[in-house]
Amino acid sequence: IAIGLATHGAFFADALGGDLASKVRGGDDAHGALPGLHLLLLPVLAFPSSLLLVRALPAAWRDRTAPPTRFLLAWIVPSWIVFECVPTKLPHYTLPLYPALFLLTAAWVLDPARRTPPRWLARVSVAAFVGAAVALGGGAAALPFFLERGFAARDLLGLPALLAVAATAFMVLRMVRARRFPRAALSGVAGAILVYWSVLGLELPNLPALWIAPRVGAVLAAHWPDGRPPGAVFGAAGFHEPSLVFLAGTDTRLLPTGWDAARLLAGNGDAVAAVGDRDLGAFQEETARLGLRPAEIGTVAGFNYSRGRPTVLTLFAARP
Repeated sequence: IAIGLATHGAFFADALGGDLASKVRGGDDAHGALPGLHLLLLPVLAFPSSLLLVRALPAAWRDRTAPPTRFLLAWIVPSWIVFECVPTKLPHYTLPLYPALFLLTAAWVLDPARRTPPRWLARVSVAAFVGAAVALGGGAAALPFFLERGFAARDLLGLPALLAVAATAFMVLRMVRARRFPRAALSGVAGAILVYWSVLGLELPNLPALWIAPRVGAVLAAHWPDGRPPGAVFGAAGFHEPSLVFLAGTDTRLLPTGWDAARLLAGNGDAVAAVGDRDLGAFQEETARLGLRPAEIGTVAGFNYSRGRPTVLTLFAARP
């Protein structure tokens, strides 16, 4: 209600009519995919619980008339179908459904009268689990090499993640083969701590190529060492990550094109524009037309993970 009043309804018009509508009509921001992608991602996103989760599905369906199970299935199934049908797909869309999936899994694991799943499903669960482990461990090990050229000590940052994934997969598979399913779940919890720490706490924070917005903020801080002067403007074309707005200021202007970046410099005496490599040609064309000679104050190269491609941002100031 507050944001609706403050923006005179513009926020909801843009959020529903713009952002949501574009995701329903087609693959917004090059994130389109065919139905079934979320199902394929399930073993990876649910790792290391995916081995037990897949095996618990038949029991959940057999018990679908029980009120608790019916509630959880009603939580999962309709929303999952909608997410699979919507053309735009991002991995985190289905995450609000995972608590219900894990509750169904826990019910099966802790049931002393649990039924053994069909043999074919058990094999599918093992194959999906091993595939997820290979994708996670191999991806973590290869990521530093993919992001940066050459060989350096930083390239070894994925090794702890690889070892953590391998150890977790081994522990869980061993307990499942021994039919000690509660122990398998506990092994998964312990292993997940190692996996999450090695990837999220050690590897990713130490890969500068992923952290474009903080480095843009550092260039701005060097340009304005005493803080941004009153009336100074900053805008970005070709890089619209929300983190940039938090780090560079909530008045950061997210510009559609390089032409808009040039006009920003032309209309403000103390302005800085960050221009992506794909918008640089349009920026230079417009600055030449306007008779501007902006000063280049820095370059930030990295990997734009939301677009899945490398990017280079060049920062220009209206005056040195």
